[in-house]
Amino acid sequence: MSRPPLPIQTETLADAVLSARLPEGVVWHSAGQKQDGAMLAADVRTMAGGLRAKGVKRGTRVGVQMTSSAQRLSVILALWSLGAIVVPLDPAIGALRMEHAARLARLGLLLHDADLPPAPARESLVPTELQGSPDAGNAIDPEDPALLLFDDRRHGVILSHAALLSAARGLALRYALGPADRVAVPLPLNSSAFAGPVLAALLSGAELVDPATASHLFVADPAATATLVSAPVPGAPRVVLACGDGRAIRALGRIYPAAKILNGWARAELGGIALCSDPRDPAHTAHTTFGRPLPGIEVMIVDPQTGMDRLLYEIGEVWIRGKTTMLRYDRAPKVSAQALDRTGFFHTGEMGFLDSEGRVILTRDAHAQI
Repeated sequence: MSRPPLPIQTETLADAVLSARLPEGVVWHSAGQKQDGAMLAADVRTMAGGLRAKGVKRGTRVGVQMTSSAQRLSVILALWSLGAIVVPLDPAIGALRMEHAARLARLGLLLHDADLPPAPARESLVPTELQGSPDAGNAIDPEDPALLLFDDRRHGVILSHAALLSAARGLALRYALGPADRVAVPLPLNSSAFAGPVLAALLSGAELVDPATASHLFVADPAATATLVSAPVPGAPRVVLACGDGRAIRALGRIYPAAKILNGWARAELGGIALCSDPRDPAHTAHTTFGRPLPGIEVMIVDPQTGMDRLLYEIGEVWIRGKTTMLRYDRAPKVSAQALDRTGFFHTGEMGFLDSEGRVILTRDAHAQI
């Protein structure tokens, strides 16, 4: 039985998150901090007022150089409520990468933790310095830019409110997330695999928690998966979404024997996690494939020379299209035009093939997936 299509996105990120949370429902319970829906809404409106007083408006580029906290979550939602473009600068990526990303982004403002030396920006401040009256935000077009992401690639990727919402709702639907679930995403804010699971949890009523108490552990990033294999976190998750070859997935199965170990693949240009295992699939498929595209995403395997479709099990370039696709690369129109064709497909540069069930196998990993 086919699933219904995802609804067309007509709202923005801050509105969608705040409207999805019950006032008494716990949103954040991590690192000794606890925040419910009422506290989140109040914090977002108060910070939005302070940010507006600082001149933040629709299209302002604001760096967020903060470690994981309830305050960081409130800051990001407040920025989105005003139509600002969030530029993640997670301290975990290192000072040189932070400085490089900040200079490329040409930040109008930087928000940073008090104990961190600020990255380059016209103005920087600590969020507790914000002062202003509570603010309900601006009228925002869902296709407005929301995120300028510098992961480990050369060009910054610009994603819209609608793209991030579609990616998050696709994840929430695939993993049937709900208020009883506890989600942990131990990844840097700059990771392409970070925003989707966090927003999926927020939109579905789930709690954001520490890995040790999580029911769902999202680490769909190759480096994070390797770290989890070599230095497992304590806990007993029901679901672990990783990104790795067959050896890594099998290793996680031994570490978390009661969990469903799933595999996924993320690219910033595709709004984060675009391919991932379905929990209903046989376990061995996570060892050998990156799963199927999320709802609303289409995959085509193409001969890179002719542009013609390949048949099942024939190797070609992986092209992906959907509502989650980036708007463009930042200040790189020629590169954007090369990566995004006129039909909306993003040319990933990855080679792979489809199996008979529509799962994607990338050939650079195929030798290790067996």
